[in-house]
Amino acid sequence: MTDPTPPPVDLPERCDIAVIGGGLAGLLVADRLADSGSVTLITRGDVTSATSRTSGIVACGAQDSPARLLLGLGEERACRYWQWSAASGASLLDLAAELGVAHTRTGSWRVALEERELSEWSTSLGLLNRWDPEGPAGWRAASPQDLENIGTGFVGAVFVPGDGWLDVAALCAALRGRLEGRVAHSSAGARLVGADDSGAKVLELGSGSRLHAEVVVIGAGWNSPAVEARLETMLYPVRLQALRTEPVAAGAVPVPVLARHRFETWCQEPGGELVFSGCRWAEQPEMGAGISDCEDRSAAVLERQQEFIAAHLPFAGGAAVRSHWSGIAAWSCDGLPLVGTLPGDPRVTVLGGWGGAGLSLVAGAATAICDGLTGRQGEGAPAFLHPRRML
Repeated sequence: MTDPTPPPVDLPERCDIAVIGGGLAGLLVADRLADSGSVTLITRGDVTSATSRTSGIVACGAQDSPARLLLGLGEERACRYWQWSAASGASLLDLAAELGVAHTRTGSWRVALEERELSEWSTSLGLLNRWDPEGPAGWRAASPQDLENIGTGFVGAVFVPGDGWLDVAALCAALRGRLEGRVAHSSAGARLVGADDSGAKVLELGSGSRLHAEVVVIGAGWNSPAVEARLETMLYPVRLQALRTEPVAAGAVPVPVLARHRFETWCQEPGGELVFSGCRWAEQPEMGAGISDCEDRSAAVLERQQEFIAAHLPFAGGAAVRSHWSGIAAWSCDGLPLVGTLPGDPRVTVLGGWGGAGLSLVAGAATAICDGLTGRQGEGAPAFLHPRRML
């Protein structure tokens, strides 16, 4: 399956801004810049974006709990990162509301399957209340009744308010509709080949033509290194796999659930279907790293997913698997996204490396990049997410 794109307008030879990527990152940036100059959106018709294969969970943070972020980043940076991701997710849900796209703001459960993880989330609960004491009410530890409602075999959980779910396909379709007539479009793909005498970046399109752009924004996910070779040392692909069951009991999963630092996640779609993602640990030692073909699916991972559902989600144990699929996420070497200009090249900006948490981070990254390009004042992205850290 390939991603639909905005109807083309005449492709220019030059533009102010070239945005590369047909997923949510590229669409958000193109939408926010379309009225600030001439914009060309460049996609690849033969590439399926990770956006089109996500479960739709919008959950604050990334792979690690606040307690783990604290250990890795220190408290000041960990707090900044968590607050930034919270604002990012909220703005994406706000956009869904603005565009009339189905979404929820139910919060989420972060569940633990072992005592060590529960200890980390107990520490995290204290951090959350300290970092944002005036934030959304509702951060709390699960009661025994809560755990019983979530499933079986969980030793504890923490409720994170503000999280939710949205219909990603509908959101992307709405953005493409809003871009119609506002941007030029090429579905031939592109790669950076240099600069012209004026300093503008030169893109070689798959059609054989060339486009000169004053600024290039790369949001092409795992395909970004094919656009700019310098990203080959910064990003790598990881296969994430998911399944969808037949409908289960209405309200069986009232809020999204994330387990083992997002190794497993599940939610219930409006039609009652359970969408479950995770268990990539079933294939050691690679765990899906290095796989860039979204049609490559692991039988071992699918088996472990079904075993997890049978063991921990009794309400769905008898539901048949309707479909299963893979999506390719771009990861950075340190697990944090890249947001900013390439070192030594202020005309090339990148946003990516979400590590499977794109819906939680992409809106904040797109806002920061667009604010920087247009001179608008904004909080920006945390400085430590700048690609210069990869040098």
